[in-house]
Amino acid sequence: MSNATVTVNNNVIASGTNSYGINVIGTGTAVTVGGHVTATFGEGVLVVDNANATVKGNVTGDIFGVHAVNASITVNGDVKSTISSGAGVLVISGSNITIDGAIITSFTYIRLGGTDKTQGDYEPASSKTGYLEYTDNDSRGACTASPASPYITALPQKTMQRQVMPYRYPDAAHISSSRVPGR
Repeated sequence: MSNATVTVNNNVIASGTNSYGINVIGTGTAVTVGGHVTATFGEGVLVVDNANATVKGNVTGDIFGVHAVNASITVNGDVKSTISSGAGVLVISGSNITIDGAIITSFTYIRLGGTDKTQGDYEPASSKTGYLEYTDNDSRGACTASPASPYITALPQKTMQRQVMPYRYPDAAHISSSRVPGR
């Protein structure tokens, strides 16, 4: 499908081996989800071939939280991945991903092409004020993420205890409030 626009006003939940919360493919195709996206035993969001996805809530995928191949993804909430072979964020081939919340994973934080990045592997300058930017040397893509509290990036697999973290309003002053990851 190309040049299509789809809006889902609520949450998206998928389960089953290799499931996708949302899978967007094709030039000019755009999907917006007004709630959270969850994929059990799969990928939260996969976007391919010049397509675009926006999730206004959190994204959870056991294998990859978000995965872009020559595409664009924006997540207004947190991104979470729980399986050791996966990553919170996977960026391939000229893709751009923006995460306004935290990347929560027990394993690989961001994978750019074949290069794994930790939270501390960000670039010295960012194209978006107040965010950390991750790129690779082969122009495979970039991930721009809101700085997260360090304690939420190395949680034990599947045994995460809810913790209070600061809430970050995108493109605004930092304001702290009681917020529990995943809610």
